[in-house]
Amino acid sequence: MRVVPGLRRKVTFHRLNFMEENYEVRDMFDVVFFRNVLIYFDRESKTKVVERLMTHLAPDGCLFLGYAETTTTITDRLVSIGPNVYARVPERSGAEAMAV
Repeated sequence: MRVVPGLRRKVTFHRLNFMEENYEVRDMFDVVFFRNVLIYFDRESKTKVVERLMTHLAPDGCLFLGYAETTTTITDRLVSIGPNVYARVPERSGAEAMAV
């Protein structure tokens, strides 16, 4: 990828095996672009991959998927906020969860 120098200093690229139990990523991200990847996994693998991604998606962070992909049947921890854009639902405290 070619990126202008000012932006290049703020961007890192890594290879990542989505099937590994733990991702070698220590950061939380506000935005994750994951377009046209889930279509290659079976349902069980999709669920595992999305749950692992969620551990690195900041509360209220956004996950962008491809047009043929959805998280609707995978997790209730993401809500659709636009075409192929899902926001992470912030974790509720124990008291908040019991009030529902």
